Amino acid sequence: MTRRTIGLSPATTKSYGPAVFLQRADFVSLLHENEPALAAYNASPVVKHIVHKIRKCGEMAEKYEQNRDFVAFVNLFADETQPLPANWQASGKNPTVFIDHTARRTTLIDPRLPPPAVERKRGRSAPPSRRQNLDKNGNLIDLASRTAEIAMLVEERLPDLAPKIRKKLRLIERLGTVALNQLANDVDLIMAISILDSDDPVISTEFEEKLNHFYTSLYRSGYGKGPQKVKFQFSRSNLLQDAFSQILAVDSQALRRAKLAISFDDEEGLDYGGPSRELFYLLSRELFHPYYGLFEYSAPNQYSVQISKYSNLVQHDLQWMELAGRILGLALIHRCLIDTFFTRTFYKMLLELPITVHDLQEVDPEFGRSLLWLHENPIDSSLGMTFLVNEEENGQVIEKELLPNGAELNVTDDNKEEFISLMIKWRTERGIQRQSQALLRGVHQIIDRDFLRVFTADELELVLSGSREIDLEDWRRNTEYRGGYFDDHVVIEWFWDRVAQMSNADRLKLLQFVTGTPSIPFEGFAVLRGSNGPKRFTIEKWGEESALPRAHTCFNRLDLPSYPTPHILRAKLHIAITEGINYAIE
Repeated sequence: MTRRTIGLSPATTKSYGPAVFLQRADFVSLLHENEPALAAYNASPVVKHIVHKIRKCGEMAEKYEQNRDFVAFVNLFADETQPLPANWQASGKNPTVFIDHTARRTTLIDPRLPPPAVERKRGRSAPPSRRQNLDKNGNLIDLASRTAEIAMLVEERLPDLAPKIRKKLRLIERLGTVALNQLANDVDLIMAISILDSDDPVISTEFEEKLNHFYTSLYRSGYGKGPQKVKFQFSRSNLLQDAFSQILAVDSQALRRAKLAISFDDEEGLDYGGPSRELFYLLSRELFHPYYGLFEYSAPNQYSVQISKYSNLVQHDLQWMELAGRILGLALIHRCLIDTFFTRTFYKMLLELPITVHDLQEVDPEFGRSLLWLHENPIDSSLGMTFLVNEEENGQVIEKELLPNGAELNVTDDNKEEFISLMIKWRTERGIQRQSQALLRGVHQIIDRDFLRVFTADELELVLSGSREIDLEDWRRNTEYRGGYFDDHVVIEWFWDRVAQMSNADRLKLLQFVTGTPSIPFEGFAVLRGSNGPKRFTIEKWGEESALPRAHTCFNRLDLPSYPTPHILRAKLHIAITEGINYAIE
């Protein structure tokens, strides 16, 4: 091989690693200024994942240097017009290998990354620098469209600053960019933006203790303990009707205490947990889907669902809602995740917690803002507001009093809080009160309300639905191997390389294929559950090269043949997760 040597830079030129570069405070600014790098970042979930792990967890970048996409991304920041740092050498092409003679190591990452900026002193007459509207992860925030979300989080986590921050958020709503520029260095607003550091709620030790106490209390009270079993047999093609006729027919006390034995028509298999988990996944996808009319999306651009105001048009709607409640209660008892995320107001309804104006802004921002304005501004009788609302009923608009003689009672500063409370109750219960009561009745038939009250709305969402974003490092770290496979085995390396290249949707399909559910417990892969408690994701060497991968959902086990090439593995795995279902127990 012909060696190509690039001239060495002066000894004063100093290099530093990609991890240090990615963890710099100004990395986000550099990313948004580098259009090719920004495009590569947005186009690759793998690159996003790696950058996030290095920035948030302080992991070393060297472990990712074999990932071509990541290396190409980082090298987009290198200034190839500059000489290499002292004692560095470049060798070869496609790829170029960089040799650090001082550290006696090689790397594919170009060491000519931008050096840390030297902070310049500002003259007395110079204006202060403007802070970009970035969250702590470096994402540009469209504050004007997220003011309601920020206000709700601030109310919970920064209650002392909430009134001041709300006023600034309303200013942003009215003035847009002008207000953002004015408030760019506002400390209160910067603190509010920092709350958006993570899309997922923070899992605290307190919550883990709370969850352990919840399940311990259920077990001591005999919930789901057996020894009796309730057996269900369902048809995949008639799942909802089978669930309606079978689950509602069982005495609620028996459902509380019995173990579940689930089977599907014409499918060989024993229920050691896999079919049960899959049942809750499949039922939740159908029962809570807006297509069936019982539930609806909370907003055109949201995928969280709530009880539909038109659910009364569904035949036997109250019985269907009771079934929905029983499904949620059983999922909690048996630690099975569902494939549905509800609105915050729905979780609060399940917990019988008061709903606030900020909760309401999630489902009806305009209505929530109007009530918030009433709360924060003086009111007099000249506004002509009374305890009366207009409501549509059977295609006609009618007037409804919020309390007896409400049409005669003016809204004033003295009674406006009662008016706001009644308006929230009317808005959240409008047209769905009977359905909500039926659903709650179904939940409480299975699990006593006192057990649920330990959770907040955010915590209940995590317990019911888990997390939808897959952490690849957590997945691999908590995977076990059998039959001759080990973490560095070449076939296993090919497997994880393929998983890294998958979209998040395909990773969820793979997870469902092996475990029976596409959701992840909030604690991560370390606590995946099998037939008799926690059972980690397992890959076992099995089968001929011509065979497809095989899954044992009861044991979270993937039987993976030792394929001769990564291309064959990729093709076989694709067929398995898109077309194959196999719950056979050998």
